[in-house]
Amino acid sequence: MLNSILKISNYTALQLIDSYQRHLSPIKGFKCAAGQLYGDTTCSAAIKTIVKTQGIVQGLPAIQSQLTRCQTAARHFAANPGQHQAGVFCCVLPIPL
Repeated sequence: MLNSILKISNYTALQLIDSYQRHLSPIKGFKCAAGQLYGDTTCSAAIKTIVKTQGIVQGLPAIQSQLTRCQTAARHFAANPGQHQAGVFCCVLPIPL
C-alpha cells in the first residue's frame, strides 16, 4: 500500500513539474537564479531528475539543497545589481504569476 502511494506521489510530482515547464514557465519568462548563476540546469529540471532517480520522499534533502542553491544565487544577484541578471528569478522567493 505504501509503495503504491509513493509511486502515485512521484507520478503526480513529475506531472506537475512537466505542466509547469510546458505551460507556466514560458509565460513567466523568468530563468532560475541557480541556472543563470552557475550555468547549469534550472530548479525544475534538477528537481524532476531527483524525483525520477530518488523519489519525492527520499529526494527531499536533495530538493531542499537545490532550492537553497537557488535562493543563494538570488541573494548573489540582489547583492550584485550590476551583474547580468535579466529575467532571473528564485523559485524559493515569491513567484510572480
